[in-house]
Amino acid sequence: KLQFLYLIDSGRLLRTNTVHSPPMQSDTVVRAQAKQQRVGRVKVSEDAMKSRFAHAKCGISIDKAALDEQVREKRAMKAAEAEADKYFAEQAIFNDQHAVYMEKQKQLEAKTSQRKLAEYYQTHQNRTEAREWDMNDPKRLRKAEPLGAGDCGVSSLQFFEGEDVDNKGRRQVQANQMRTWGLEQIAEKNLKKQRETETDMMTAKRMEEVNCTARQIELTIAQKRTDIAKNTAEFNKSLADAKEREAILQKKHSQQCSLEEIQNMLDSDLLKDLQKDVARDKKREVEVIQAQQRAEKTQSKADALKQKQLEDYREEQQRRMAITLDRNWNRQRRENVRQIGLDRRQQVEEAQARKQLQIEDKAAPVPLIQ
Repeated sequence: KLQFLYLIDSGRLLRTNTVHSPPMQSDTVVRAQAKQQRVGRVKVSEDAMKSRFAHAKCGISIDKAALDEQVREKRAMKAAEAEADKYFAEQAIFNDQHAVYMEKQKQLEAKTSQRKLAEYYQTHQNRTEAREWDMNDPKRLRKAEPLGAGDCGVSSLQFFEGEDVDNKGRRQVQANQMRTWGLEQIAEKNLKKQRETETDMMTAKRMEEVNCTARQIELTIAQKRTDIAKNTAEFNKSLADAKEREAILQKKHSQQCSLEEIQNMLDSDLLKDLQKDVARDKKREVEVIQAQQRAEKTQSKADALKQKQLEDYREEQQRRMAITLDRNWNRQRRENVRQIGLDRRQQVEEAQARKQLQIEDKAAPVPLIQ
């Protein structure tokens, strides 16, 4: 019989099964024992539940250790939050103090810079040290010496204001200045002509590169078209050869089948006058062979039709590809022609602008110093 043993260990209900060899007993004794075992199991289960949930003093037990742990965790969390708040407050105060210190430093640096700038102005940029101070000096007439003070004696007449004393030197300076300006204009004109020559050379080189590129593109497109035509011809030739070989094989197979059929008909009992009754199995075999021949013939026709459709489809694809290549080549050629026209138009406009500038330079008068 099967006996159940219930044990209580650390608030958990354990059940162990032990199997014994049951002795021979009556049904009444077995039912009584089973009922007693059920009552014992229920009692043990209730005792286990009471030991787990019941408390001697209060009606319901409380896990004091878990509650204490929760209280400690909550206090630790509050302490950590208080410490974080304190740290953030101290950090905010420190940041405010640092901002105030930086603002004071900024104001101090601005004052120092202004003071140094004022000192520099007073020391190195005094108006009396300017180059035009001699012209702006209110006492320049009192400080100036009389004209020709060293050229005349004591009782001689002095030079008067407005008199052209340095006429010869002034004319010499004017001539030198005119010569210098003329040389500078010649140099500028030569430089301008050199730049125009370089521009024309660069333009011609650019045009040559454009033409070379266009020619290269045309040659590439022509080569591609030649390759496509060559490949198409080779493909069509291979298709024609394959089709011819297939036709030869099909014709040979058809002839062989016809010969076999004739031979079978000749060898069959249908053409014999002496044998009137043909066996059913032979007749059935002949019919099967004829049906196979008809199916093969139909399949060969279908294959030939599919091959023809495939060839037509490939030819159509090749024709569309050739049309697409022609359109792309024509579009590229039109784009090249348009780009060449724009470049030439830009060159003409630049040449006209240079010619206009030359005309304006020739028409502009040369300034002279009086």
